[in-house]
Amino acid sequence: MSSRKEGRVEICEDPECVAAILNKVMKVSSVATENAVTTLWSVCYLFRDQKAQERLSRETA
Repeated sequence: MSSRKEGRVEICEDPECVAAILNKVMKVSSVATENAVTTLWSVCYLFRDQKAQERLSRETA
């Protein structure tokens, strides 16, 4: 989902989505953690979405 523009838009437009992905990083299996990290990296770093970066910063602070 994060590799497609439409998916990234949906992830970043939903105020709870980045927080939910981050929550999965902390509480589930290693496979789910890897998928969550890949999604967050894709949205925040690869495609440099400012909304997602701000949301992630708030959630991890």
